[in-house]
Amino acid sequence: FPEYQLPAPRAQTRAHSVVLRPRSSVGTECLFQYHTSTSGTVDPEIYPVADGTVYVCGEVDYVELPDNPLDIKPDSAKCSDLISQAGYAANCLSEAEVVTKQACYLPGSHDDLPIIGRVPESRNVWMATGHTFWGILNGPATGKCLAELILFGKSKTCDVAPFSPDRFL
Repeated sequence: FPEYQLPAPRAQTRAHSVVLRPRSSVGTECLFQYHTSTSGTVDPEIYPVADGTVYVCGEVDYVELPDNPLDIKPDSAKCSDLISQAGYAANCLSEAEVVTKQACYLPGSHDDLPIIGRVPESRNVWMATGHTFWGILNGPATGKCLAELILFGKSKTCDVAPFSPDRFL
């Protein structure tokens, strides 16, 4: 909707991940860590996948979002650190084949709160974004609140006023 000025500047959080293929099974349990590494305090997450690969994520940095999605590239050092952290967690991951190194951008806002509501000066343009890492967890509740805003003019489930796009005007 280029005719509407977006009400919030976007935070530029780039998240890194790698996919590893170990030679032996790692089980089905996910592992969440929190410790200090060469790049500072890290909290890698390790997720075994049904196809035998292992998804590892957790390294972020702050780099401007490119205009072309094909220009999104991971930082090699961040990915290498993830591979090392996975190897510390499970020996079978230290020599695992690296299937892919990747990065994505997380939608956020400069006040670290989600943006939920009608775009100012519009009639029928609504936003529900800015959850960063918590989008998957909070998505269903956000969808319900946004549906209530659209249908009833207010959310019956919870007070979403603190998340209004109007706060950036």
